[in-house]
Amino acid sequence: MLSMFGRGEEPKPMKPGTAPIAAARPANANGPANTGPTLRAAVPSAKARLENPPTVGQYLVHLASDIRSFTRAEISGTVVGATPAEVQRLARLAAKLKGRYFAQALDLTSAEHGPISESDVRYLERARFMYEEVERALENLRHAIQTGDLALEGLKRDRD
Repeated sequence: MLSMFGRGEEPKPMKPGTAPIAAARPANANGPANTGPTLRAAVPSAKARLENPPTVGQYLVHLASDIRSFTRAEISGTVVGATPAEVQRLARLAAKLKGRYFAQALDLTSAEHGPISESDVRYLERARFMYEEVERALENLRHAIQTGDLALEGLKRDRD
C-alpha cells in the first residue's frame, strides 16, 4: 500500500467496552426484539476515506517515492557485500562478450567461411544477446550505485 494512503484508511480496532451501542438484546431470547433505534458504527464511504483526495500528479510523485524506497530496501536486503572489484569484473566480462560478438560477426565475412547458414545467424544472435544482457546489467548496476540504491564496500558516499 502506498505510504500516502496508509494512514486513516484502515479502521482502528476498538478497545473492549468502547464499541458503539448496538440494539439491545431482549431479556428473554424468545421475546420480541427491541424495535427502538439502533446505533451502528459508521462505515466511511470511499469518498469519505479521503476528505481531500490527491491529484493524479501527487499520487504519481508518491508512487515514485515509494517505488524508490521499495527498490532500495529490496536491493540492500538481497545484494550483500558488493565491492568495486566485482563491478569491474562485470565490466570486463561485458567487454569480453562484446569483443567475441564483433569477432564472430566479422568471421562471417571471411573468405574461408562460405555461405552464411541459419546456425551462423543463431550463434551470432546468441553472442549479441549475451553481451547486451551483461551490458544492461552493468548499466543498471551503475545506475543503482549512482542513485544510492546500492552501496559498495570500501567507498564513501559523495556529498549531494
